[in-house]
Amino acid sequence: MCNFFKKVNKNKNELVKFINKLSIKIVMKKESVKEKVKRSLKSANHDAIATSAMIGFGERYISAFAIALGASNLIIGLLTALPQSIAPLFQLYALRLLRYVNRKKLVLFSVLLQSLMWIPILLIPFIFKKIGVYLIVPFVILYFLFGGFGGPAWVSWMGDLVNKSQRGIYFGKRNEMAGLTSLVAVFIAGYVLDLFSKGFVGFAIIFGLASMFRLIAFFLINKMYEPKLVLEQKYYFSLFKFIQRMKNNNFGRFVIYIALLNLTANIAGPFYAVYMLRDLAFSYKMFMFVTITASIISFLSMPLWGKFGDKYGNVRVMKITAYLVTLMPFLWMFYDNFYYILAIQLVGGFAWAGMNLSHLNFIYDTVTQQRRAICSCYLNILRGIGIAIGAIGGGLVANYVHVDYLKYSLYLVFLLSGIFRFLIIPIILHVKEVRPVEKRPLHHMFDTLHDSAFSKMRGLYGMFGISKK
Repeated sequence: MCNFFKKVNKNKNELVKFINKLSIKIVMKKESVKEKVKRSLKSANHDAIATSAMIGFGERYISAFAIALGASNLIIGLLTALPQSIAPLFQLYALRLLRYVNRKKLVLFSVLLQSLMWIPILLIPFIFKKIGVYLIVPFVILYFLFGGFGGPAWVSWMGDLVNKSQRGIYFGKRNEMAGLTSLVAVFIAGYVLDLFSKGFVGFAIIFGLASMFRLIAFFLINKMYEPKLVLEQKYYFSLFKFIQRMKNNNFGRFVIYIALLNLTANIAGPFYAVYMLRDLAFSYKMFMFVTITASIISFLSMPLWGKFGDKYGNVRVMKITAYLVTLMPFLWMFYDNFYYILAIQLVGGFAWAGMNLSHLNFIYDTVTQQRRAICSCYLNILRGIGIAIGAIGGGLVANYVHVDYLKYSLYLVFLLSGIFRFLIIPIILHVKEVRPVEKRPLHHMFDTLHDSAFSKMRGLYGMFGISKK
């Protein structure tokens, strides 16, 4: 792989030519720019559905796959740490390519290679039986590397397509569709694994489906319109300069918080699956139900958080959810009952939906069009470093530190994760909103969220033909 990228660096023109050949020309009727944007946003929604199907069939079961291969706690930690920290570094190279390749083609290149990476992953237990547990980490690194390569270009592109006054509503609804799709995919995948509980045929089936859906996303993205991006000579600034200025500006403080939040969250994050599958001996079906519970509340609450963020500000959403996500690891330590864990997932899905949506929309609010890709890239790099430190640290603690008075050894990583999340809350409290929003007392804002939630529930009752008296 290193040799591949050395060759790429020596002959950048060949890579540029290859990427430029990727898109498939589709003959469209003559359209106005407004019509092109409308059609593209519809295709972007369909892409979200296809990509979420890939995540539901594939990414959600990577940890379970590694556990089935016999991975230790440390390898599980590395499985989260290394892909999330190495992949963003290659986005620096992608930023350089934006001078020679348009954003659409860079995204298509990224999506195609990511879809193909599922093939060697699903073949691991059949071809590399003895060393499979050691190959899962490098293969997953490549998967995330290819997937993340087009990430900054995609963020920049979508920022140009979505009207700034509608971002919360649009991305909320888009994420709602994505969440519902992921939920269905996780549900089906869980039943497939339960049906083929012996061996790795079940994993081969669901990872094959993941590859297929990512390939469908490739064709959907190819249909989208890309507004022209003109880069000025001084648009680029180094990662070192970005880090130097972080503590003295609003966006920098936001980046510091997101990086540290990912660090603290991933002290525990990779080990919830280990806790359920290994310590509590959950079946794949039970594990699937826990996973989809978070997905259900997440996709239901995304539009609510989107409207709330548009009206009262994305920073306000981050401040509220910062307290909620801090509670999560502590809640895992009270009971080991299956139904209790389902209840925890309801709270977690709601909180993380608000945090993830608002932090993405805050980037669009804060960063100019020309610097959106580069700032997104640097955020991903620092977030990836945070994930790596957290996951490796959590893996070392889980593997080598045991406290006798704790019922399960993994409770220690949950405890540490919660404490460190609490300690970083003051950082987000110093981040300010950058656009005009309504300023109302907190209880009034929760009334708005409450009313939106009941409106959503009425819609669900109608969808399933239930009359509520």
